[in-house]
Amino acid sequence: MEICRLNENMGQISAPTSVAVADDGRFAVCDNNCVYLYSSDGNQLRKIGNAGNARFEYNHPSVVNIHKDTIYVWSSFTMKFIAYTMDGTPVAQYRYESAISDFEVTDDCIVIYTAGLAVDNVLEVYDKHASMITERLVRSTDEHKLLLHLWSASPLFATGDKIYYSSRDDMTVYCYDVKTGENVIAEKIRSETFKVDDIEDYEFVANNRKSRQAYLWENSQVLSIFRDNDSMYVMTLEGKDVFADDTFDSSGRYFVLHKSGDVKNDRTVAYCYDSIGSKRLLESTGHGLYILKHTIENGEDVYTLNKLIID
Repeated sequence: MEICRLNENMGQISAPTSVAVADDGRFAVCDNNCVYLYSSDGNQLRKIGNAGNARFEYNHPSVVNIHKDTIYVWSSFTMKFIAYTMDGTPVAQYRYESAISDFEVTDDCIVIYTAGLAVDNVLEVYDKHASMITERLVRSTDEHKLLLHLWSASPLFATGDKIYYSSRDDMTVYCYDVKTGENVIAEKIRSETFKVDDIEDYEFVANNRKSRQAYLWENSQVLSIFRDNDSMYVMTLEGKDVFADDTFDSSGRYFVLHKSGDVKNDRTVAYCYDSIGSKRLLESTGHGLYILKHTIENGEDVYTLNKLIID
C-alpha cells in the first residue's frame, strides 16, 4: 500500500540508501550525501545535520534510524554514529571502529548488525554511556559472512528493550534482552524453498569476484524480521538472479513472507521481485514492514513510501 510520494520541496535526493519510520508517521531518508526528515504525507520538513568531517558532521551517511524523538545517522567514511533531535540539533556522537550493515537503538545501547572488521559475530552491542562494546552475539558462519557482500537489508528490529534478529543464512530468530543480557532462540522457521549452499573454501569464494557473485545470485538470504498485528514475520529473498548476454535478470528472484509459529509452513506468501522492488530499502518495525520504492515516470525518478499489507 502506497503511503505517500516523496516530494523534493527542499532538496533533491539521489539513490537513497536507508529509510527509518517513526511511530508518528514521520520518516527519515539518507542517500550517502545528506539526510532529510519527511512528514507522514511525504513533504520534506528539514535537512538533518551537515556533511563534513568535523564534530557532529557526517561523511557518506549510509544508514539512518529513529529511536523515540532522536534520529541516528551512521557516517560510514568517518565511522561514527551521530544523534540529532527531530529538529536537527546534534546531541551526541559515538565512534565505532568497523563498517556496519545496519543498526537499531534502545535507550542505553546501539545494537549493530556487523560487517567489515567486526564480522566474526552477527551482532555487537555498543553501550552509549560507556562508549564501548559490551556484548558480541552469535558466531558468524562463512555463509553469513559471504551473504553480507550483497547490498541488502538486515534482519533486525527493536521493540522496547528486546532485539529480534537472525543471521543472513538461517531463519533462526533470536531475541536479545538489552536489560538482562539474555539471548535466546525465539523461533526456528523451516522452509523447503530457503536454500543456502555450504562454502568449502571461504577465502577463495570471497576473494574471487566471479565465484562470489555466483554465490550471491544463486542463494537465498534473510532480509527482514518485523511485527504486524501482534504476529512476527520473516521475509526472505529466494530463487536465483541470472546474468547472461550482458543483461542482469531478477525475474527468477522472489520474496517470501514466513509467519512465526506456522509449524506446517502453509501460510507463506510469495511476492514477485518487482512487487517489493528493493532488497535494501526495507524498514522493519514493530508495526509493520515499510518499503521505499523507486520508479521512473516521464524520465524522472520517483520515490514512494509503502507499507506491506498482510491479509
